[in-house]
Amino acid sequence: MPFLTSSNPETQTIIFGGLFILLILALGFKKSADSLNLSLNKVSELKGLAILMVIFSHVGYFLVPDNRFLVPLSGFGGVAVNLFLVLSGLGLTISQLKNPLSPIEFYKKRLLKIYIPAWFALGIIIIAERLFLNLSYSTNEIVSSFSGFFPKANLYANLDSPFWYFTFLLIFYLIFPWVMKIKVKVLAPFITLLIIFLLLIINWPSSFEVLGLYKIHFIAFPLGMLLATLAQTSLKNWTAKIFSSIYLKVLLAIASASIFVYFAVHSNVGNPATYLEQFSSLGTVIGILGLFFVINFESRFLKIFGEYSYETFLLHWPIMLRFDFLYKTLPTGLATFIYIPFLLGVSSLFRRLVDFIVPKISAVTDALTKHKIKG
Repeated sequence: MPFLTSSNPETQTIIFGGLFILLILALGFKKSADSLNLSLNKVSELKGLAILMVIFSHVGYFLVPDNRFLVPLSGFGGVAVNLFLVLSGLGLTISQLKNPLSPIEFYKKRLLKIYIPAWFALGIIIIAERLFLNLSYSTNEIVSSFSGFFPKANLYANLDSPFWYFTFLLIFYLIFPWVMKIKVKVLAPFITLLIIFLLLIINWPSSFEVLGLYKIHFIAFPLGMLLATLAQTSLKNWTAKIFSSIYLKVLLAIASASIFVYFAVHSNVGNPATYLEQFSSLGTVIGILGLFFVINFESRFLKIFGEYSYETFLLHWPIMLRFDFLYKTLPTGLATFIYIPFLLGVSSLFRRLVDFIVPKISAVTDALTKHKIKG
């Protein structure tokens, strides 16, 4: 059940918004080397924006009974998921086109990258909740979680329920290296979309709620693949020539902003026709991508947050839901603001912990393997 109360939610939203804007301005901006290019820095910015949207959505809709807090910032949770998926499809496809990996090589490189931090996070959460909160989970849920399968997404009962996204992303990862083996690469996104569509119409062993989330977001990853495939053609040189004019760049910015505002207002969230919600969400994502594509300034704050977006995704919900220490004592707006740098700091420390321990484990494993071979 939601435990956080907020008096004067609109006032608290204004307080948070003001402090948040000051934080962004304090860290400053820098000029991009190339505005007509989704560089690594801009991708980090987009990831930072997406994870903040997720946090705002979880706070506004699931921690605060009065949903007026953080409006309109809290209304972009679904957009954030689609943005993450588009960026994943985009990044993986560009990487695979430049440096093709076999399915085994891809799994070894990519799956370990998402699994290892998730295992550490799950282990820490299970132990901490058992020691400090006397909470425990069934053996089936623990085994399923460590395997990467999260069939339920009850925010208050399940072990780190936002992990439903992990399972969904994992499905795309398992499909991706095989469809990318075809010669006509532009067909790969459509084949991926067809496979996912077929998987969703069979009796998938997940809750109705999780299946509903899959159905709202299944187009985003293939869309990212398609954008990456087109970007590797002459399209990039063509757009560079077209938008060398400042007037056309301004026109694109206005068009992107208009698309964003239109679909943000007409979000279709909760519409029984899930395809309408997905279409509106993807329209919002396209508007965001267009703005980031043409604007040649980068936010240092979003970039830093984006660099630790995965770790923040893994840890933010258990911290804010079960180990809260700010909302109990501070006004809602101030507490939410303080949580932003706090989560960033925890995510940074968590990555350092993982980066420190994993090589140690690998070294011990290698030593044992060599000893066994010699023996």
